[in-house]
Amino acid sequence: MPPSTPGEPPRKPPPPRNRFELTPAKQQSRLGKRFEHLEKILAKDGEGLSLREDPSSIAPERALVMEVAGSIENFQSLVSRIDGLEYLADQDSEFEPTEDFAPLDTRRGREGELRLDNPISGKVYIAMPDVQALNELLQLWRIWQSGNDFPWGRTAWRTIFESLRDIRPWGIGDRIDDDAIAFWESELPSELRSMKRIEVELWYFHSLRKRGVAYQEFLHRVEEVGGGVIDHKVIDEIRYDGVLIDVPPTELRGLMQRRNTRLATCDSIMYICPQSVVDIGQYSEESAEKSSEISLPNPEESPVVALFDSVPIQRHDQLIDRIAFDDPDNLETLSVGGARNHATEMASLIIHGDLNLKENPISRTLYVRPIMYSPKGQSNDVAVEDHLFVDTVHRAVVRMKEGDTENPPAAPSVFIVNFSIGIKTRPFSGHMSPLARLLDYLAEHYNILFLVSAGNISDPLELNGVATWTEFEDAAPEERERIVLRALNESKALRALLSPAEALNVITVGSWHEDHTRSIPDTTLVVPFREGGFSNVSSRLGLGYRRVIKPDIHMPGGRESLMFKSSISSSLQVLPRVTGCGLSCATGDPSASGLLNRVGLVSGTSASTALATHAAHQIFEVITDKDNGLLYSNIDPEFYAVVIKSLLAHRARWTNRVEEFESLFGPMGVGKHVQRRDNIARFVGFGLAQVEESHSCSPHRATLVGYGKIFAKHVDVHRIPLPMCLSNSAAYRALTVTVAWISPVNFRHQTYRRAKLEVQVAPVDELDRTVGVRRVKIQPSDKSVPRGTVFHCRYEGSRAVSFVDDGYVSLSIICRPQAGGLDEGIRYGIAISIEASEGVPVYQEVRSRLAVPVVPRRIRSTEG
Repeated sequence: MPPSTPGEPPRKPPPPRNRFELTPAKQQSRLGKRFEHLEKILAKDGEGLSLREDPSSIAPERALVMEVAGSIENFQSLVSRIDGLEYLADQDSEFEPTEDFAPLDTRRGREGELRLDNPISGKVYIAMPDVQALNELLQLWRIWQSGNDFPWGRTAWRTIFESLRDIRPWGIGDRIDDDAIAFWESELPSELRSMKRIEVELWYFHSLRKRGVAYQEFLHRVEEVGGGVIDHKVIDEIRYDGVLIDVPPTELRGLMQRRNTRLATCDSIMYICPQSVVDIGQYSEESAEKSSEISLPNPEESPVVALFDSVPIQRHDQLIDRIAFDDPDNLETLSVGGARNHATEMASLIIHGDLNLKENPISRTLYVRPIMYSPKGQSNDVAVEDHLFVDTVHRAVVRMKEGDTENPPAAPSVFIVNFSIGIKTRPFSGHMSPLARLLDYLAEHYNILFLVSAGNISDPLELNGVATWTEFEDAAPEERERIVLRALNESKALRALLSPAEALNVITVGSWHEDHTRSIPDTTLVVPFREGGFSNVSSRLGLGYRRVIKPDIHMPGGRESLMFKSSISSSLQVLPRVTGCGLSCATGDPSASGLLNRVGLVSGTSASTALATHAAHQIFEVITDKDNGLLYSNIDPEFYAVVIKSLLAHRARWTNRVEEFESLFGPMGVGKHVQRRDNIARFVGFGLAQVEESHSCSPHRATLVGYGKIFAKHVDVHRIPLPMCLSNSAAYRALTVTVAWISPVNFRHQTYRRAKLEVQVAPVDELDRTVGVRRVKIQPSDKSVPRGTVFHCRYEGSRAVSFVDDGYVSLSIICRPQAGGLDEGIRYGIAISIEASEGVPVYQEVRSRLAVPVVPRRIRSTEG
């Protein structure tokens, strides 16, 4: 694409409107006793020592939670004006409506009534006050109650008090979530006899003094309960202060029951959760011996793709001389050779893709950094037990890109990282996990594209309304799909993404019900979906943080079937299984006989992510192929990550099958369109990625690639040439626009994303008149698409119109700062496809309008 031109500065968006304005008298009746109790205690002992004895009271040096209906603009700056009130974080939330806080109905005939059936959106603001700050808050409350004017710089507190749903301390329910308790209950024996390992995230303070005091308080509590510290790490860049500890069984039981134990009431603690346990989400078929048939020369030495995983079989026929192995922690010595399946399979899929397709291997070596190992006697890979996993990942990336005091960077040329790992102890529950925050930071800091698996779930799926296996087996294929999709939708809250798949800057990959095996699935099982249907039953579901579309894309992950498990009361339970299907790749030797040429079938989200990484490398080879002459010669390497990110998602789309089952996902009714589309996006993201279409063209399809760097409050305008053969033609045409970027993030702000790029195909409401296309109905809503760091939209039509503006379409990219200031420029990549019916010379006309010379591209082949 030609370079952009600057556009008109964007208008400032209107501030969020606060819909809830309760009177001082009403708020006094709701919250007055809390302020009165606080005032009496502070007046009595001056230091609030009595308050500290009660873990349920507001007290000095205890995290203060303010639940606000709606949102407060610039809340962080308001807090900073009160001495002794340290802002910690804020979070998005939804509250159940009440008579005091409920949206007004806008439906015909019900205008002005309260809608008690809809949750209200709000914010949770968290700050740490000392005695002086609490006294000032009390003074502001008294001023508001009396109706007097606020001091200069404090007026916005009127809005806070008017919208305040609750004010309370950070308590046990905040520190220990339901997912943590559910994991402990399911994984631990009923009789706990030995010490148990858990992770604790402390409140992060900028002040080293306050951080030291908080840690000493925490350490004292750990010693009081008879526990011990195993590992303690601070990562300032992501505001992380984490501790790995052992606790006695009595303390863990108290935490599981949310009792006021010494640890549960420690004011230094933000979150308590199980130790990070890795989940590789992989199903493997029994392997069979095959010989290697690789005839291409050895790859180039400098890798651009990394695999963070376990220890592979480096001398496997499919991997030998194709891996740059870096093992500073000596995890290879802990790994059993025959059990090294997962890393071997991932490396094979990244290098060769699905062996069933006989694709070219990637042209460069693959950098492999083990962060797990394969212990003897265990079927799954594990992380090192005595270290915080988030620190292991942090050290691995820093060593790769920067090196350390003793070593140079291990692989500085890498900018794509495969992360086919999930943390099964941290399903996404609304707030960002430390590992997701880390990947978001590393992606922006080092300009890395992370590809992360959504995670698998092997739990039984309950088919409500189906009593027997025979009933399910005998149902028509369409009805079986309906039954399974309904069951998945009903259980979506239990099938959330695994950390770090919720990360904002990454491409999260789900597993699609598709592969290229010729085997016929086991006839004793039932196939849930027809060909080209949906994501696999075992693939975990989105959305991400702040309802960002996740997974971003899906890749083939094996044709999954369902098997009978049991019947509970009147409902049937089934389990996902893959038999005789999957992706073909190198695998380990379970017999430990030393064979180095075994190939098997694998499936699941790990395999899908590795396949996406292989595709990313293919795209890299296309955009750096010297034989393309001037076609790609001017792409600066600093934009490779965002260009590849845009092209990975570019040809993903929803199929018409989605519309067929739309009523299952709900909610139905007027005004529910966005929620319904969001529920569909949980299952399919942006859709199945047809990546081969992203790095190739056809006579009736042209793909344009662009990139740029944009600063806050600036506008970049790109002019897209249209093929003039479609002007005044009634032929079918489609326009697909994808823009991807990597945003800096603010870990203390609920908006999180600091760079919001708005994408306008100008003007959208006139595309039907000027180009003959409209926004396609079957895709995520226009309200959902702008939430993340991938904008992806498709327009179609066949209306005969005369092109205006010399046959160009304007694409405007607007950069709006969020979550604090934005000083740095934001790199973005663009992919735009223009396509038409067969026989319409779109490619040649678009290319000639760009004046790009046609240079035949050399095609390599493994078959000579």
